[in-house]
Amino acid sequence: MNIFPKTVPESIWRAHLATYSHSIVHYTKKHIALIEAAGETFSPFNLYVCPLCTESYFYVGRNEILGNAEFSLDHLPPESVGGALKVLTCKKCNNEAGYDEAELIRLVTFGSVPDKRRNSILPYTYVINKSTGDRWPVRVIKTESTVNLFFDEKAKVHKERLKKFLSEMHNGEHPQLQIFVGSPDLGKISRALLKSAYLICFVWWGYEFVFSKNTELIL
Repeated sequence: MNIFPKTVPESIWRAHLATYSHSIVHYTKKHIALIEAAGETFSPFNLYVCPLCTESYFYVGRNEILGNAEFSLDHLPPESVGGALKVLTCKKCNNEAGYDEAELIRLVTFGSVPDKRRNSILPYTYVINKSTGDRWPVRVIKTESTVNLFFDEKAKVHKERLKKFLSEMHNGEHPQLQIFVGSPDLGKISRALLKSAYLICFVWWGYEFVFSKNTELIL
């Protein structure tokens, strides 16, 4: 198994072992059998466990690195919002959290009206055809005297339903329209922030925090 991608050089994973292995000494019971079954003499100072799931691990043996998962560097806070700290977690935990962390950039963008990236005065805006339920993203752009809605030019060329909708709208056939401004998912944001706070606690207190009674209440 390829434990480390190219983005995780030996200096990084060895630094993690040196920093955190001393705090896992009292929490190695389930890993001892795994390591010894592979013919290695167990030492807690050669073991690193994913702080998020505590199931994935790697172990530096005499001749090879044992493990049951690939590890990657997790940013905290997420890289998309400027996170600079990094800590090793298993790739599965890192990827699964990405769905929640992506919502943080939506929060940052939503709070920075006007949305200069999309040349719009409102972020994540849609026109909804209430008779069909179709929803089309638009840019709301204000000039000196008017506010205009602009649909994506590529979508207008390639999406037949949108072309039909625009034709009907220009002919006044869609009186039941609704403007919707999407807001970030607060549940996903809360989970993303909790994960960052959890990993920051791990950085400070190591596995003593991960395996504490208080952490059990969080999880």
